[in-house]
Amino acid sequence: MTRTLPDLTYFTKSMIGMKPWRYDHSVHPIPWRRDVFEEYSEKKKFRVGVMRSDGVVDPSPACARAVDIVVDALRKEGHEVIDVNPPSPYEALPIASQLLNADGCRTFLSFFRTFEWNDRGSAQMSFLMSLPGPLRYLYWAWVKYVRGDEIWAGVVRDWREKTVEEQWTLVARREMYKVQWHEWWEKEAQIDFMISTPNATPAVPHGGMSDACSSCGYTFLFNLVNTS
Repeated sequence: MTRTLPDLTYFTKSMIGMKPWRYDHSVHPIPWRRDVFEEYSEKKKFRVGVMRSDGVVDPSPACARAVDIVVDALRKEGHEVIDVNPPSPYEALPIASQLLNADGCRTFLSFFRTFEWNDRGSAQMSFLMSLPGPLRYLYWAWVKYVRGDEIWAGVVRDWREKTVEEQWTLVARREMYKVQWHEWWEKEAQIDFMISTPNATPAVPHGGMSDACSSCGYTFLFNLVNTS
């Protein structure tokens, strides 16, 4: 969002100062809380959690090194930095991805114009979504038993258009996961904030997401728990 913490503070304060709740009904009418800002500005030592991997795709060496650089900088400033293991991020990925595409990818495909091409990762997902049940089962079995990739097989196992009942079941699973996350943060981890890679890989070549779409779990996780 910004390059520095002061820039982020300026951006956030400016946005809240515009009182967006006056023209956006979804925004809570909470003004800039200067007392909270000053409390954390004056705090000398933070307890910081580090999520090294989401359990689906481990970070590439470059991304892992970037996290290590941040950890070293925080420790040099006297902050407490610990490795954390939140409620299974792997559990969050199938929930989030299937809710996002519960309509069989129909919504995002409806915006395409004639001859417009699709992102290769999204094209792969929509192709799998359109497969007949028996073919999709064969693909799942091939991934799990031939390729030996049980993690990806678990993601695509139920990759199909959902009924209304199935969608509401996923919504319930999402809410239960959010409860687990909140309880873990408050009672077990007890951290001020958490750092992790935003993706498992650095920027990939154009069209490269067809081989890396499962690495998006790092952002899917925080979209699912509705935090940032």
